Amino acid sequence: MVAWNQKHNNNLIFFRVSLNILNTPNMVISDGNARSKRTQFRIFTQIKDLDILEPSAINTVRYASNEERKRKKQAEILVPDFLNFSKVLDIICYSEQTQDLIVKLLGQFGIKRPVRVNPGWYF
Repeated sequence: MVAWNQKHNNNLIFFRVSLNILNTPNMVISDGNARSKRTQFRIFTQIKDLDILEPSAINTVRYASNEERKRKKQAEILVPDFLNFSKVLDIICYSEQTQDLIVKLLGQFGIKRPVRVNPGWYF
């Protein structure tokens, strides 16, 4: 999604959450992009369930020429029903312009969360 939307980096933000989110009942993990027919899903119940993930694919920056590596890089944690904003540790954005906008918006709702600029998370 990030690569596909690279023309819109200023409109895309990341919510970073603690891995404790895995304690949520019925949490689902996937070994790749959820839209792919080859992707496997697993309800997370124990740390061993993470063995379907391929860390080398998730951490690579060179994957464009390999569709399977690209699919595995996009492994997901799927939160059932609802993600309470209290679970969000911080927000990552592409630019200072976006950061200013997010901080202002959060302030309107009395929400305090760190907002960090990290264009390295974007393509």
